[in-house]
Amino acid sequence: MSKPQQLVTEPDEQGAEGRPDAASEPAKSRPRSPTTWVRSGSGYTATIDDRDYRVTKYPADSPMNAPFGAYAEGRFIGSGSTIDAVKGRCNAHAAKLRFRARG
Repeated sequence: MSKPQQLVTEPDEQGAEGRPDAASEPAKSRPRSPTTWVRSGSGYTATIDDRDYRVTKYPADSPMNAPFGAYAEGRFIGSGSTIDAVKGRCNAHAAKLRFRARG
């Protein structure tokens, strides 16, 4: 038994009737620009989707369980063992808020 084939068609220049053209599609289809982290004191800061994120390195005698912490708009959102892991946590947090705003 063979798989059914799907016909792939290119949209005409003006788009299908009732469908907006590519220039007016919602922001969700546009890729988000890469995050630029800026060195700030003992950590890094970045603005992702108009929210301020901060990654900080805790002092060696800190009671925290991990050497790095992540903050969104001044609120603790998690910690990690490497700076890259904590930056990733910030990006994931921003993506979760972006998804929630769309929903």
